[in-house]
Amino acid sequence: MPIVVIAFGLFAGGMFVYRKMTAGETFSWEKFLPTMGIGALASFVLYLAAGALPSFDAVLAQIELMTPGGAPSITVILSALLVVWNTYMKGSGATTTTTSTPAAQATTTEQATALLPATAQPVTAWQPGFTVTPTFQRGVSPLPVTLQVQGGMDSAGKRTALQVDWMDGSPAEDFVLDPTTGQKGISHTFLYNAAGTKYDAHSFYPEFTLIGSDGAKVSFNVDGKGCEIECQSIIKA
Repeated sequence: MPIVVIAFGLFAGGMFVYRKMTAGETFSWEKFLPTMGIGALASFVLYLAAGALPSFDAVLAQIELMTPGGAPSITVILSALLVVWNTYMKGSGATTTTTSTPAAQATTTEQATALLPATAQPVTAWQPGFTVTPTFQRGVSPLPVTLQVQGGMDSAGKRTALQVDWMDGSPAEDFVLDPTTGQKGISHTFLYNAAGTKYDAHSFYPEFTLIGSDGAKVSFNVDGKGCEIECQSIIKA
């Protein structure tokens, strides 16, 4: 299966270039082979996360995520390679005295979740890519935070919109992602007062929802908690 997955990714990478060129976008031929390689990597990481051959649209969305604006994102690609490495190391541990701990398994799963579409859905469903950085911030209330997000395309090949529920009781906010790169810097201020509670700090896990042009929605950071903001109270519990 891995050979088929990689071959499928190479094909998807080629089609990604072809679609860019037929759409009138400038795409250097020097990037053709690297893009096919990125397609193979995207397909393989999607396969590791879902346990099945990913959909063609899912691979294209992941290539778009790895190459925002046509330039490879070293951070995202290195994160994808880390997922492959951790998975390989866990597989090697089955034949040696090394034991994969639950914490290590959770880390690998979380890395894949942060990189990839919502894999709990069937592989034939719309699966947009999404990333958010940094994944952890800590500070004293009132705590202003800025996150850099990036969302993929919808099932029609159009850029998704983003809605964020900060999970602190404030109204959800809608954001427009950059139509070319899918990136956006978003900010929010968290408040926490420990008076009358048992804890000096509280962790917030914002919920990020990508919305397609047809109204279809996929939410991230619901399970796995890949993005955490720890807000510490000035007044202690």
